[in-house]
Amino acid sequence: MENISLKEIFTIYWSQATLLIFGVGFLVKSFIDLRSKKIEINHNLFQQKKLESINSFFSNCASTSQMWNDIPVYDFFEHKITSKDIDEYIFPNINNLRRDVFELKIYLKENEHKNFELILDNMLLINSKLSEEYFSFDKEKNILKKSIDFQNFRDDIVKKNELILKKISSNLRNEFN
Repeated sequence: MENISLKEIFTIYWSQATLLIFGVGFLVKSFIDLRSKKIEINHNLFQQKKLESINSFFSNCASTSQMWNDIPVYDFFEHKITSKDIDEYIFPNINNLRRDVFELKIYLKENEHKNFELILDNMLLINSKLSEEYFSFDKEKNILKKSIDFQNFRDDIVKKNELILKKISSNLRNEFN
């Protein structure tokens, strides 16, 4: 068999060489397109799951805030409702919020995630204040005083959470616009 030079390939077999070059080019382009589509699909799926987690967090945050407003504080401090019953009322909401915050760790950078954790921590502070008032044996604190102290504390924390939620919302709008 005789050696064929590159010049001979392109002069004698120019049509076959052109087809071969186009074929290789098409395969490379197809591979790059496939890879790009895979990356785009993964990115879109990641963004979709991130938004679902954020929406779930906002929904559970609203439910938990509403729960704190609806809690029968006066009845609780009069011991008409047991601490076990109140825990069964409170902890499903807090646990849902906690689950959302943990899930958001997957999708958010650490500095973005801090605000979500802060809201959860604030909700836990409200719960701690409720327990503190419930188990307080201070004779000078009557039921009305305990209720007022708890409600004032709760209202302060809710205002702090509203500011944090505004900051989160602003950051999200900037990210997705």
